[in-house]
Amino acid sequence: LTTTESFLHIMEGIAIIASGLYPAYQSFKALEAPTQEKESEWLMYWVILGIFSALEYFLAFLFSIVPLYWLVRIAFFVWLQAPQTRGAHMLYSAYLKPLLVKHQDRID
Repeated sequence: LTTTESFLHIMEGIAIIASGLYPAYQSFKALEAPTQEKESEWLMYWVILGIFSALEYFLAFLFSIVPLYWLVRIAFFVWLQAPQTRGAHMLYSAYLKPLLVKHQDRID
């Protein structure tokens, strides 16, 4: 592997941990908490991750030409998860929920 390929491989691993393993553990903690407040937050995150993953799969050719894509991806998922930004809540409430509610009958 070249240095660039090694760097990209490491960044991809960090992105997987940041977008999957940490949220999975936080979701476990939310499920075990006495209130459901954190459950809703993490469900919003998982909805965004699912849609993002589908888009990423179909648009991989575009993302492959974006410099430092994996670094941007990591930053995006940290923003989604951070309690200070409540990124997942904001993105879900402002964009995904209205879109999904509008098309729910067709999707079902």
